[in-house]
Amino acid sequence: MESLEEFYKHKFQTPPKFKNQKNGLFDVFTIEENMKYNVKTPAYVRRDFYKILLFEGENIFHFGDESIPVSGKTLLFFNPNTPYTYETLAPGTKGYFCVFKEEFFKDSLRIHLTDLPLFKPFSKPIYPLSDDLFAEIHPLFVKIKNEIEGDYSYKYELIKSYVSALIFSALKLSVSPAKPESTNAATRITAVFMEVLDRQFSIESISQKITCRT
Repeated sequence: MESLEEFYKHKFQTPPKFKNQKNGLFDVFTIEENMKYNVKTPAYVRRDFYKILLFEGENIFHFGDESIPVSGKTLLFFNPNTPYTYETLAPGTKGYFCVFKEEFFKDSLRIHLTDLPLFKPFSKPIYPLSDDLFAEIHPLFVKIKNEIEGDYSYKYELIKSYVSALIFSALKLSVSPAKPESTNAATRITAVFMEVLDRQFSIESISQKITCRT
């Protein structure tokens, strides 16, 4: 599993910028500035943080065992329980993404992030946006970017409200209401298997590799 600190080292060769004991770690970037570093396609692993991405362009995102092509304006959510990666970003790709851990929302949300359908294990929440919806979502990322670079005393509280707006706007876009989590035998067996597999063959760093015996 890739940590947020390893993410910074891999992407920017620098430690996190916006971190404090009270609010935990939160940061936001534009895809354009990220592309300036000529970073290779990220490893196909799980991360120990959450990510929300506003994407403008074409690509293929790989979630778990599924590859999903996206085109145009798209809002995507990533969680620590689902491994993911994507293809090399094409020139002209634009957008924003923010990264954070659940502790960032400690005492701010009445429910845990893992209780939301967007962040359920193995979920693949991808939302194509119409021009009208994009006009609602895009300004939220712009405000987050402006606030985090400012010195307003309560900027993190304001940022939390913007991120919450992103999350609940996406929930409204869901085709159907969230269904109760399945408790059938197949689901339980899969969950136990994944837990045992993660314990025995855990990847704590993207530099680690599993060696197969022959």
